[in-house]
Amino acid sequence: MAEAEVAVAVARTRASARFATDEAEEAFEAQQAEANKDSFVKRCIGNLCNPSMAVYMPKSVNVANPKISCVYFLLEIVVLSCSIYYFTFHDRYSVSVVPDIKVSLCGKRCELLPGAMDNITDKGLAKSYCTATSSYASSAATYSNFDCLQRCGRSATDSACIRPQELVQVDGEEAFIPTSVREMLSAPKTGISCPAGFSTSGSQCQRTKDYFVAGVEDVKVKFNHQFSILPHVNSMSIGSQIAALKAHSGALHAQGWDEGMLTVLLSHTGSELRRFKQGADIELTVKDLLEAAYYDGIADGALAMDDLYKDVDVGVDVDMPARLTGLAVTVDIWTTSEGFCEIHQAVQSEKTLQVTVDHAGPVTCLSVQAHRRWITQTSEEPIGRSGAIRMRNTNGIQVKFRKMGLFRFVDEQALIKNLTVFFLWIQLPMVIIYWFCMLLLGKLSGIYSCLMHQEVNVAEACKGFALRLLVYSSAFMDLRGKLGVNDGPDGITKRCVAERFSRMTEGLEVEPSILSNVIDVFYDSLKLYKKDNAPNSDVVTCQEFCAACATNEALQLGTVVKIFDKDRKLGCLESLFLDNA
Repeated sequence: MAEAEVAVAVARTRASARFATDEAEEAFEAQQAEANKDSFVKRCIGNLCNPSMAVYMPKSVNVANPKISCVYFLLEIVVLSCSIYYFTFHDRYSVSVVPDIKVSLCGKRCELLPGAMDNITDKGLAKSYCTATSSYASSAATYSNFDCLQRCGRSATDSACIRPQELVQVDGEEAFIPTSVREMLSAPKTGISCPAGFSTSGSQCQRTKDYFVAGVEDVKVKFNHQFSILPHVNSMSIGSQIAALKAHSGALHAQGWDEGMLTVLLSHTGSELRRFKQGADIELTVKDLLEAAYYDGIADGALAMDDLYKDVDVGVDVDMPARLTGLAVTVDIWTTSEGFCEIHQAVQSEKTLQVTVDHAGPVTCLSVQAHRRWITQTSEEPIGRSGAIRMRNTNGIQVKFRKMGLFRFVDEQALIKNLTVFFLWIQLPMVIIYWFCMLLLGKLSGIYSCLMHQEVNVAEACKGFALRLLVYSSAFMDLRGKLGVNDGPDGITKRCVAERFSRMTEGLEVEPSILSNVIDVFYDSLKLYKKDNAPNSDVVTCQEFCAACATNEALQLGTVVKIFDKDRKLGCLESLFLDNA
């Protein structure tokens, strides 16, 4: 009877154990399925799923060869010098933007009053070109017996005159200032002979007369200029409202700067002739333009209206003054905020001269180029009802504006590009030394290649890891010690650790308290490798010891177990690339 009860009890115990084992296996399979489900996400997220926020650094190999080290440092110095020069001494991280400049010439609003015009012409009437007799005979025409024009209504002795609005004729961004006039009158012949001073040409009476415009050097060209520019857009500026930078010569303030725009008139040598402060209109007399102008005969001094010149290419085949032929004047407007201006010494020349201008706001520099040649305007108008016609060929100064400038902004993309180039170049010595060691050192290259290149074979790695686990377990058997006869599983106790550390520190001056702290830290570190489902114990078990020894292994025990688990569900790519070995 007693034997039957024992058999029944044993059977029940075995059934309960089998049931508990089945439940444990089911729980383990469910846990593995859950782990496999999120393993891909964890691998993709990487460090973000790691509570310790581990940082993975690249592995390097140090070659203890002084000769190779010297070659490496020499290459490093050369590449570093080139990289610093490329990044520092080249203005590659800024973008240049040309401003949009507009010029507003003052036309009818700035016409001279009769008294002001009379003052100008009265000064000119006393000059030699009005008082002396001069004659210029070219192959095309002869000019002689010059008189000087005055304001219409000022003198009744001569029908030829000039109106105030004709002194500066504005057309858009160009101005024309008359300097000499050839007037031709033609009227039908009404009697037997023509009036005094006229010549007979068929049925017409004609008269040709040459005039200079008196006091033209004091005639003023008045204008204002303004610019606007959009700053260069960087990636940090996306989505934000970008305000344009603006300034006007007649305004006291400039948008984007604390101070308004300064305008200076420069000579062809770069010296400052005049300065116009913020809020002031720009007024330049013909004399100012001639003094600042660069021209073909600049070696002879500043340009003057009565200087004689000869240029067959422009139709001046005899010595004539610019007062007679006229001249083309180009005013360069250079606007910048860089603190310097460029002067182009000729319209068609690329030769420039940089001039520094000290100002906290935007600066506009005016420079002038002059080309002496025929500048002529022709007009024709009837006189009265008799059929008389007045024709005028007016020569003068044609003023045009050429607008240029430079504003620099930081180019973020260029800065990032240069930084990328710098970091790429700084790695070039390492790449050169790498291939140098791999290919050009004969048998020594074979040794370096074996050290630098690690061959990965899953089957061989698993075999080696298994053998190392046996070695770790053998070391565990040497270190283990039992707590007692009935005190639980055997393992490495803290007393065993203390004995080993005491032997290692024999002959060293180590305080007992320090040694005790080291033993506590070491022992607690070993206990951290306890698995979650392992039973609690006061000793370091074999599993914990082997896990601690395999800390720096390429393979981990848990990974090997999962690879050989036949019940684990494999992914498509993993099943395709899994090594058959």
